[in-house]
Amino acid sequence: MIDFRQFFSERGCVYKRTLSRKSDSAVYHMQDSDGSSFILRIYRYELSAYRELEGHTCVNLPKIYRTYIQDGFFFTEEEYIDGISLQEMIAGGTRMDETRT
Repeated sequence: MIDFRQFFSERGCVYKRTLSRKSDSAVYHMQDSDGSSFILRIYRYELSAYRELEGHTCVNLPKIYRTYIQDGFFFTEEEYIDGISLQEMIAGGTRMDETRT
């Protein structure tokens, strides 16, 4: 598993909670030094879609603030949107009707 606690302290951001953690990726809810929240995604491979979306505004998608490669990992910092994720809804057994889906 990926452990980035040292990276967090070097970056000057504060870890809030883990949203997803797999052998090749991790997603964290972070807080920047100014108190704003953001999502930090870390992958062992580059995802070009994030690079394409960086700096663009698209309705219904979080803003991608920054993408970069460091120590062989691909990092993406994106807008934090407060609420329950689709993954959390499905894991919790929430059933959605056709309109909401």
